[in-house]
Amino acid sequence: MNQNPGIPTVITCNIFWIGLIAGMSLLETWINLRTDVSEKMVWLQFGQPKFIFLNKIEWLLVMISLVTLGIYHSLLKVKNIWLLSAISILLIQSIWLLPEMRERWLDHIHGYDLPASGVSKYFLMAEVLKIISLAVFSYSLFKPQK
Repeated sequence: MNQNPGIPTVITCNIFWIGLIAGMSLLETWINLRTDVSEKMVWLQFGQPKFIFLNKIEWLLVMISLVTLGIYHSLLKVKNIWLLSAISILLIQSIWLLPEMRERWLDHIHGYDLPASGVSKYFLMAEVLKIISLAVFSYSLFKPQK
C-alpha cells in the first residue's frame, strides 16, 4: 500500500460510498423489480427524499476524500481521474437527474398522469459507472506504487 497516511481514509470513504450506492440504489431496485410493485413505482422511487439524503452523504464523502488528498499533497495525480469521474457523475446527478426525478415523484403523489421517462434509468446507469470509477480509484490507491 502507498505510504501516504491519508490513503486509508480515502479508501475507506470510497468503499463506504460504494456500499451506500449498492445498497440503496442497486439492491433496492433489483428487489422491487422482482416483487409485485409496478415498474412505474420502481422507477419513481429515485425521487424519494432518501435519495436526496444519500446525495448529501455522497458529497460529504467527496469532501473528506478531497481534503484528505489535499492535505497529503496527493490531489493532482493521474490516478485521481477515477475520483474526478465519480465526482462528475455525482454533480450531474445532483444538478439534473435528482431534481427531475424529485419533481416526477411529487407529481405522482399529487395524482398527475406521468408520461414515460428514462431519467431514472439514466440515474441507475450513472450509479453503476460511479461504482466502477470508485472501485478502480480505490484499487489504484491500494496497489503498491513502483
